[in-house]
Amino acid sequence: MGYEGLAKTLVQHRQEIAYDTAQSIFDQQLWPYTEKGLEPLVNSCTEAIEAFARHVRAGNTQEYRRYVVEVATQLRQRGYSAAATQKANLIMLEKMKEVVEREFGGPIHEKTRQTYLTRLEVLFSLDSATAVNTLMKEE
Repeated sequence: MGYEGLAKTLVQHRQEIAYDTAQSIFDQQLWPYTEKGLEPLVNSCTEAIEAFARHVRAGNTQEYRRYVVEVATQLRQRGYSAAATQKANLIMLEKMKEVVEREFGGPIHEKTRQTYLTRLEVLFSLDSATAVNTLMKEE
């Protein structure tokens, strides 16, 4: 089973996922992510979702890892902690999972839904590990 349907769903719902992620980060007052306001955070989340969807579609782990390291390096330079970044990533993962569960609901989609949810978990584990390792280089 390929992951084109997962990538397509993430792109189709990127604004919803980005807004819900940003709003949850604000609700939890996750500093320093809340520093610049809601709209810049929504834009950053949208970019991250698009990059993630490209990785899901293409499967190019090296390209995606370079993207994660680049973003994590920028966050480190701006004083973001590994803990805050990991929390923000987990929030985004939960919002993506909510969309997958809604879009692929019901018993007829059980296998697809479980496959996509597992894929999200695996990719986010790699993403989170790479980001945390990059951020902790200077902590």
